Parts: sequence; C-alpha cells; structure tokens
Amino acid sequence: MYQFQHSNYLFALLAVPFLILLYFYACLVKKKVVKKIGNPIIVARLMANYSHKKFTVKYFILVVCFTMAIIVLANFCKADGGIVNTKNSGIDIMIALDVSKSMLAKDIQPNRLERAKQNLINLIDKLPNNKIGLVVFAGKAFVQMPLTTDIAAAKMYISTANTDMVSTQGTVISDALQMCNNAFNAEEKKYKSIILISDGEDHDANALSTAEKIAAQGVLIHTIGIGSLSGATINDDILNEQKKDNQGNIVVTKLNEEILQQIANIGNGTYQLYSNAAVVNDNIFKQLQAVEKKTIKDVAAIQYQYYFQWGIAVVIVLLLIEIFISETSVVSSTKKIFATVVSLFLFVNGYSQSTNDLFIQANSAYKNKDYSKAISNYQLVIKQQPNSFTALHNMGNALYKNNQFGAANEMYTKAINSTNIPQQKAAAWFNIGVAMQNNNQLQGAIEAYKNALKINATDDDARKNLQKALTDFKKQQQKESSGKPPKKQPKPQPQQAPSKPTNTPSPTPNKITKKEAEEKLKALSEKEKNIQDKLHKKEAGSNLKQDKDW
Repeated sequence: MYQFQHSNYLFALLAVPFLILLYFYACLVKKKVVKKIGNPIIVARLMANYSHKKFTVKYFILVVCFTMAIIVLANFCKADGGIVNTKNSGIDIMIALDVSKSMLAKDIQPNRLERAKQNLINLIDKLPNNKIGLVVFAGKAFVQMPLTTDIAAAKMYISTANTDMVSTQGTVISDALQMCNNAFNAEEKKYKSIILISDGEDHDANALSTAEKIAAQGVLIHTIGIGSLSGATINDDILNEQKKDNQGNIVVTKLNEEILQQIANIGNGTYQLYSNAAVVNDNIFKQLQAVEKKTIKDVAAIQYQYYFQWGIAVVIVLLLIEIFISETSVVSSTKKIFATVVSLFLFVNGYSQSTNDLFIQANSAYKNKDYSKAISNYQLVIKQQPNSFTALHNMGNALYKNNQFGAANEMYTKAINSTNIPQQKAAAWFNIGVAMQNNNQLQGAIEAYKNALKINATDDDARKNLQKALTDFKKQQQKESSGKPPKKQPKPQPQQAPSKPTNTPSPTPNKITKKEAEEKLKALSEKEKNIQDKLHKKEAGSNLKQDKDW
C-alpha cells in the first residue's frame, strides 16, 4: 500500500492555489503599470527584451518545484513498514525437550541431544503460523520460552539448550508435561498440543497419570523417542571416563519406547521413533495440520520502500532549467543564488533522508540475526530521529535478542514515551514484560504485563504471560519464606546487560557482643538443622530415585 509517512506536511499544498492566484494578480498589476506609462513607443522600448511566455513558464516551474518539495518532505513511500496486527490460523504448541545427562549418549551421532535439537529446529520451520513454547527438563522442568509467534527466537532457545541448564539430574516427564500444560490457556479445550522428545528413561511413576489429566483438558500429546533399544554409555566429562552408578557399574542408558508409546496413546497423539528427521517431522506436521485451528494475532514490524530521491531529482532538474530561462536577456544573479540555496537545502534534506537507508540496513541485519550490526545501525537512526517509535522499539528488540535485557528495557521505555498510539505503547509494555520475565525480574514483568493489559485488555498473550509470572513469583516467595539457603553458584547469564544501579544505601553492620554472637550462631544452627530435616522428609516421600543422576 502506498502512503505518505509524514502526511501532516501535505497541508502546505493548500498554498498552491494562492500561488496560482498570485500569478494572475501579478499579470494584472503589470497591465495597469503599462497603461499608466501611456506612450506605446516608450513601453515597446522598455519591454523590448521581455517575454511574457518565459515569465509564465518560469513561474509555474517554481510552483511545481514547491509542490514536489512538499511531497518529498511528506515522504511518499510504499507501506511495508510500521507496526500492524496480523492474523493467522494455528494452534499453541509446547515443546518438552529432555536435557538430562542420558541425552549425551552417542548411540545417535553426534549425541541424542544435538540430534533432537536439529530435529526440532527443522520441525518448527514447518510451523510458521503457530505459537511455539519451550520447556526443558531433567530432574526438574523449567519454562525456557513462553508461547510466542517469534519462530526465530524459538529456534535460538532450542539451539542453546544443554545439559547444564537443569542442575537436578534425572528424567521427570510428569513435571515437564504439567509445566507445558500450565503454559496453555486453561479456558480453551482445544487448539493445544505438546511435543515431547526424550529417550524415555523416566525416573518417576506419575508420567501416565499426568498425561491422562492433561489429555482430559483437550491437549494432544505427541512423543518422539530418541536413542537405541540396545543402549549406550554416557561419557563423564569431569572424570573423562564412562559414567558409573553408585555400585561402580558402567551406566548403559536405553531408549524406553514403552513409556513414550503409552503417553502418546493416552494423549490421543502419535509416537515416532527417531530414525529419519524428514520422516518424523512430516508425520508430526500432518498430525498438527489435522487439528482444528484458531485465529492467532501477532504484532509485526514492516519496512518502508521510499521514493523521495526521485522527487529530489525532479526538483533539482526543474530549478536548473528555471535558472537558464530568462524573462530578459540578462539573468539576475540574485535568482541564481536563490536557486542554488534551494538546491542545497534539498540536498541536505536528501542527506537526512539517508536515515531511511540506515533503517533498512538495520532491519536487514536484524532479520539475518546479526544483532550487533543491527544495534549499531539503529543507534545511528536514533541519533537523527530520537523520537521515532519504530527505531526505538526495533532497537529494543535487537538488544533483547542480544541478551542485553536491561538496555532493551530502557529502549522500550523510550519508545513508550515517544508515541501517543495506544497499540504501540501496549506492544512496548508487553516486550518489557517478556524481557524482565526471561531475566527473572518477576515483579517488574508483572507490572509491565498489567500496563499492557490496561491499554489493550484483549491481549491474550499478555494475560497468559502475566498468569505465568504471578505463579512463578508466588513460588519464588514461598522458597524465600521457607528459609532454604540460596545456591552458591547461580547459573551465569551470557551477554546479559548489567542491572541498573539503585540509590539504596548499604546497611551499616550492627556491633554485637561475643555472647550475643554465640547465641545467634546457635539459633542459626538449630534453624538450619530443622530445614535439613524437612528437606530429608520431603525427599523421602518423593517419587524420584536419587540413585540415578542421568
């Protein structure tokens, strides 16, 4: 669709009719002046070198230049750009990826996990109109990525999955299935599917009962078994030898087809044994295509194709022509200077329009996943257009993709302040929530999703992500109130932007006596003992088999 990017400049075209009337008024004034002179011989001699036709041509060339300059400023373009809503038909798909140590077995080269990731990346390429989410699991399950239409982000998260993501080892399929189900809209009884890819070496007895409950809520469960029935050993990278159990026996991990087949049958889905990626993906794709679809809304960024340079070229050519057309035999040097100044102004304006070229280059780099280059180009655009919502918003997206969550949030905030369009503000608030949620800043994410919903109450994605953030925040508070000591070595976040510094002063340590210190230490020791007793009781009642860590 063709449009003007800055249509408010077009109001200046209202001056064109007045310029035309001014021409006729000038002609009338000239006739009156001639009549006042009276003597025809004197008038003929005075106007011997004057051409009324040339005056008319020159005047209307200037009017055309003025009109074209207004169109250049309004920036006539083909509308591939901005932020628009798109609608597609699809379903919600949660992928449960096994990242336990047993997935490092090399009975499938290079190993089970790498081949599983390759298979999933190829599969989601076939599912561009669906929402994709990712859960990784071993001894515990975690939502690695909420449901999103951003296929590129889904592929990135899958490609970075590894066995170090979950500290607790084992294979707890029931937790993974439940975590996937929690990510869906509980009010919907269809349009939902889970793809479980694992070697099936389940270490708990709740997988089938969990699958049955989930299936009753309208969720289809498809399973992919990866591994061999004969099994393979697991290499222990720390000891640089084959992994052994507590009795010193070499561990052989085998594909458990039975559990995966049973889950698929209970979940009204299909079981696929991984042998050929194309065959497995085609079968899964056919099953998903047969499911009833729903309308999925998305916010898409579009690019512009600009034509300003052609308008500038026309103006320059017309001005050069006007310079060499003279009403008399002598060309006014003042007119030459004026025309030169106007030409320089248009060239300067054309130079400023090169911002659009930077915008296109930035969008292209973003599309090609060269986020560092995209960030550099967006920075140049923002220097020239500091209040451009699209530039600020896209800069935030590039920083987010580059795992610079703090900087991304700053850009999203600037984007919110740069626009009065509710839809744009809601989109920026939603992205702030996603960035903070992935950075485990749950309170901030909750507030961001609430702000997005205040503007756009029909945003299902914001509502579901808000529910997930509230659930995680509640669990986080329960952990803190239980007094469980924090992990000594939290998992680092690569390329994560530093947190914004606060002005909160550091507390001054209290001075206590030696006797008070001993009493406090004694109380802490008793408290720690009580916590350990509770943990041991909890572990004793758990279905996890602690003798397995693969």
